[in-house]
Amino acid sequence: MLAEPTMDLTDQRHIYTWDDLKIAVTLERFQEEKNGLKSEITIRDLKTGQKLIPTSNFNLSSAVGRTQMCNRLIARTPDESIPFELILDEVTDRSQTRWRTGDQVLDLFSIPTAERPRFLLRPYIESDGVTLLYGDGGSMKSLLGLTMGLSVASGVSLLGMSPTMACPVLYLDWEASPADHAERARAIWAGADTTLDPPATLVHYQRQVASLHEGAPNAARVIQDLRAGLVIVDSIGMARGGSPEAADMTIQFFRAARSLGVPVLAIDHISQEARKTGDLSSPFGSRFTHNLSRRSWAVEKEQEEGDTEATLFTTNIKHNNGNRAEKLAFHIAFHTSGTSIRDEHLDRVVIQPQEYADAVADRGSLGRMTKKQQVTYALKAQGPMSVTAIRECLIEEGSAISEQVVRNTLNNNPQTFVAEPTGASGRKLWCLQGLADDAT
Repeated sequence: MLAEPTMDLTDQRHIYTWDDLKIAVTLERFQEEKNGLKSEITIRDLKTGQKLIPTSNFNLSSAVGRTQMCNRLIARTPDESIPFELILDEVTDRSQTRWRTGDQVLDLFSIPTAERPRFLLRPYIESDGVTLLYGDGGSMKSLLGLTMGLSVASGVSLLGMSPTMACPVLYLDWEASPADHAERARAIWAGADTTLDPPATLVHYQRQVASLHEGAPNAARVIQDLRAGLVIVDSIGMARGGSPEAADMTIQFFRAARSLGVPVLAIDHISQEARKTGDLSSPFGSRFTHNLSRRSWAVEKEQEEGDTEATLFTTNIKHNNGNRAEKLAFHIAFHTSGTSIRDEHLDRVVIQPQEYADAVADRGSLGRMTKKQQVTYALKAQGPMSVTAIRECLIEEGSAISEQVVRNTLNNNPQTFVAEPTGASGRKLWCLQGLADDAT
């Protein structure tokens, strides 16, 4: 009779331990295929810590596969007292049942209200699930993501917002190099308005090769060892491990991200078509990338050729919980040293939050603003004006807004705009509600 094992079952890893037999069986990297549920299996002798056989692919649904595995173990292990057939039957039955049934059924109203805040870094990163940060190549999304990671790791407000908790961060990178990210991290910290030492032991970097699905079990162990509270994935394109348009590969990526057990900030790209049209409503590839994320932000950069300064615009595209966040903007200045391309070094990156309307106006791109933001910008800059004057002001700034849209915007937002008594011209003058209150 086989004794009850000690079990540690998570989404992507099942560990069974028989203390009396000194045997541990680990199943991980589960994958559903046409001929059954498959995983990798590792069987260790706890007395020596050694594997009884090399880690192998294992079809949990195949009786023939279990028999073959059992024969391999018997041939490699002189101890005839170990009931390998019973062990394999036990783990395959339990793991298939767990995989198919999921966690226990719960009454939603019996679940206590979560004590942790909804956001890890408001309004960007929620405390659970995957947040997307996506944009065109060269839009500085990786720089922005790394800055968010540094903020979370240190507890310091680097983007005008403070994290709700400070915790170690694991940066999983498929694209750049350790040296690139180290240089960026030092430069970001040097440009920050803080006298604190950098969080040298709290931001951890790991170069990746395999897909996140393949690497998730190891990443989960690293997260546990570091006690990391945030993982940054750079980027989904390579972490997916297959075609961006493949729904199954995308679902596999999100399943692996979920198995990590901590919030994930995933960086992604946009399609060539989106680059041409400016439609940033979704990242590149399968629609499931958008659908399975908890929150998503599109990143756009405006920078003149040869300029050492840039403006980043971020737009909250998807939001599962609560209202859509306001658009945010950041002014970024790069400070380098060196006299040639060969010895150029990034010394400081100064990142400053900007009022979105001011950033848009500075760059002459009012089209990024909502109609309400455009009218607010005009009234803030020029003071009380008529509908016609507001439109003329915005047209001069490059907007294509019509007089009727200006009028509708003013009338539909009484909490923001208020009409003053008729001016000398006989036209109704409009101003911002707060300014009208100050005048009285």
